[in-house]
Amino acid sequence: MGAMTRGGNWLAWAAVAVWAGAIVAVSGVPAADLPPAPGGASFVAHFGEYAVLGALLFTALARSRPTARWIALTVALASLFGVSDEWHQYFVPGRQTDPLDWLCDTAGATVGALVAWAFWRRRGRGPRPPAVGPNGAQTHRPGAPPDPAPA
Repeated sequence: MGAMTRGGNWLAWAAVAVWAGAIVAVSGVPAADLPPAPGGASFVAHFGEYAVLGALLFTALARSRPTARWIALTVALASLFGVSDEWHQYFVPGRQTDPLDWLCDTAGATVGALVAWAFWRRRGRGPRPPAVGPNGAQTHRPGAPPDPAPA
């Protein structure tokens, strides 16, 4: 079973947990132990790590029905995680809380969720109109499960 199926959903949540743990671990590194970064690199890093988080979180939340409504929940949860991450950095020596970092986190999560939604939708797991044949009758979509037999 794939990560988007009910039975494989634990794998999607495990990926979210591992990635969130990596974000917390990096946020806990004192500033003196971080390599120097050119201007703007922090924003790119925040955007990138939260884009991955957004994609993973969307995949875990949406399960087998990745509809657009899950994007808002994904972004809200990732944004709250970003707030907690910034608050955590307040207590790390040499680090600071930066609202611009949180905005980059939220923007990255939004892009990540949108990319994941588009990916799963293209793979045929999102809501799509039924395929219609030349005579107007509904046909079977390639990759979709067969329609149940009439009773």
